[in-house]
Amino acid sequence: MAANALGAPNRSAFRSSTTSRRENQRQTRWGIVLAGGDGGRMRSSISSWLGEDRPKQYCTFVGHRSMFEHTIDRACNLVLEEHIVTVIGRGHRKFLDESTDKRPTGLILEQPCNLGTAPGVFLPTAFVLADDPFSCLQTILCTRNPDSATT
Repeated sequence: MAANALGAPNRSAFRSSTTSRRENQRQTRWGIVLAGGDGGRMRSSISSWLGEDRPKQYCTFVGHRSMFEHTIDRACNLVLEEHIVTVIGRGHRKFLDESTDKRPTGLILEQPCNLGTAPGVFLPTAFVLADDPFSCLQTILCTRNPDSATT
């Protein structure tokens, strides 16, 4: 770390070093957004509220943005937009088209059927590692509690 004339550490050099390290991490990190759930536990509540079946990640519970939109924003804070791989369920693309202001700019993988979380993580992981074998992966869940949304 650089020092000033009195021998004290130069804090601005430390800040710029930390900033460049964070940006470097963003460039090598990939995010997998899991948004493929069908929302079975909340289906009846959402159906009576909205008059249609809609997975909870595409609902706007508070404010003007869906849980999915909040999740994409969190992912963009962690990785480059083009390094986001979003996994959606079969038939979910219509919810992306009609309800989101900010569409993910990375890859969108639509599962042919819902087989659970493991295949939803495995396919995008295989895709990323084939393209960038030394990358770091971060899984980001569509959830109402952002503190527990990354692994």
